[in-house]
Amino acid sequence: MAKVVLADTRDDSPTKGEINEFVIGWQRQRMVIIPPDVYHGFTTAGSEPAYIINVPTEVYNDAEPDEYRLPFDDASIGYDWSVKNG
Repeated sequence: MAKVVLADTRDDSPTKGEINEFVIGWQRQRMVIIPPDVYHGFTTAGSEPAYIINVPTEVYNDAEPDEYRLPFDDASIGYDWSVKNG
């Protein structure tokens, strides 16, 4: 299983400031479509390996990157990545 988290920080978005959390895997298979400019990350949620298939819509352009990264524990997102049982 894997925990996939999306954080919307887009200024013009009606869902700005919202965080979505999905727990997915072989027991709960899902396709998660991530909108442009929404921060996202994932981690395993269990003792078994987790597999994520990433299908980007554009080829990465090293000269003009369209990908922006933050540390996983960045305070501007404020997400707690610890695993919670129950």
